Amino acid sequence: MRKKANTQTKQQLSHKFKPSYRGLVSILDSKLIEEDILDSSKLVYAGLYASIPRTQRLENISKEVNHKYYGRKKKLIDQLGIAESTYYTAINELEEKGYIKTVVNPDKTGYVFYYLLKEIDMANAVSFVTSEMLQRKYIKTKRRLKTLSPKAKITLGRLHNLATSDYNRNIEVDTESLIKELKLARSTTFYMITKLLSCGAMKRKEKQHGLYKLLLLDEYTQYQIIVNQSGDASYKQSNYKNMNNYPDDALDLIGDAFGLKKYN
Repeated sequence: MRKKANTQTKQQLSHKFKPSYRGLVSILDSKLIEEDILDSSKLVYAGLYASIPRTQRLENISKEVNHKYYGRKKKLIDQLGIAESTYYTAINELEEKGYIKTVVNPDKTGYVFYYLLKEIDMANAVSFVTSEMLQRKYIKTKRRLKTLSPKAKITLGRLHNLATSDYNRNIEVDTESLIKELKLARSTTFYMITKLLSCGAMKRKEKQHGLYKLLLLDEYTQYQIIVNQSGDASYKQSNYKNMNNYPDDALDLIGDAFGLKKYN
């Protein structure tokens, strides 16, 4: 029987599945989230860590050597959905706090890479933040669309993790439990939920006083729902046509991923 996807990252899913997008699935554990550093620094470190291939991470851990990130910084900045100045502010703080060590490659003039000095406990993750969450636009100004704040992105990732406890990825939780789970002040929790609802990152399935019933609308969550419901590498067209509860755009993406034709 196929292992449930709620403890898997996208890179760990079976090759028989074809994800409808490829991007970062950054994972934050409780230790990283509770660190006294900027939220943007937490996201940058999680992004650096996730950018290292899983096989390479496992090999480094077995050899007890530090992970080495030497990828393109511009690509990571784009994936994280942050400004270049925010990225370098985070890098400076991470170096000061002992999370990374910056090294100049002697073979290439000015080329810099990072050693990652602290592990992220992937097995006990509390926040899964995907590229779609990181790059989601939420408000239009005169010049551009702004992305969610780092705190909002981490909160969205925590909601995603909360959704993994349900087979259909539904979130049903009372207000007090939600505040405790997100580890935010009451007013901040309400503000974050309102912001995430307004930007289309999730929807409220049912309005009930003191109880939140939510469904995340990001592509990765929708994909995990399909993985759980299919149970194997094949997905039946008869099931796909009955998915009336999902938004049309999510259906289109999922259908493309599995090579299915939309049922009219």
